[in-house]
Amino acid sequence: MGAFTYTGTFEIHAAHYGAKSVLGIDISEQAVMQANKNAALNGLEKIFESVVSITQRLHIFRLFIDKFLRKTYYPAHRMHLVIVN
Repeated sequence: MGAFTYTGTFEIHAAHYGAKSVLGIDISEQAVMQANKNAALNGLEKIFESVVSITQRLHIFRLFIDKFLRKTYYPAHRMHLVIVN
């Protein structure tokens, strides 16, 4: 998972080098659209998913990530690496 994914660079590299699934989260809808486009251009749209977080402040974003992981994504998926850039 990559927080503040922007254009998905780290996440797309992870998918390219063998990650089974990759999640990118950003507050910018344009960044998420570009990240998803970049994943598709690299043939990784089935592995990479990028979503928009509507939060504005870092501490709220951190709480969102924690809630997202605990309630929505985890424990159904185990994360081996989390990137906060």
